[in-house]
Amino acid sequence: MKILVARTWYDEKWTGGIMLVDYAMFGYTLEDPVRFTPKIPEKTAIPAGLYEVRVDMSNRFKKLMPRLLSVPGFTGVRIHGGTTAADTGGCILVAKETDRAGKVWGARSGDLTQKLLAALGPHWIEVINTRQW
Repeated sequence: MKILVARTWYDEKWTGGIMLVDYAMFGYTLEDPVRFTPKIPEKTAIPAGLYEVRVDMSNRFKKLMPRLLSVPGFTGVRIHGGTTAADTGGCILVAKETDRAGKVWGARSGDLTQKLLAALGPHWIEVINTRQW
């Protein structure tokens, strides 16, 4: 399984994008803002790159969730549901809908996370910035 997060909307308070699974539209993503200055804990998007994804138990959420491994300067980066950048904590939110103005949602945005879990084993995710600085 190939997962791609293409960041397409940039704001000083959030970063939005789309998630493709095996090259098909899966959902919309929301992250903290992309920063090239020193990282601000839980307020900075992860660096663009290719990361291994594993499903394991989240101590915070008390359930199995996808986790990105070996993210430089970050630990515990998960893919989960949420609504605003305040919900990210450095993770990638995934949902069914977006207003492209800093919010993502769905009837139950966590449903997409569960759908992703059903298909995941040890796989890889690629995160790209579509804007060059």
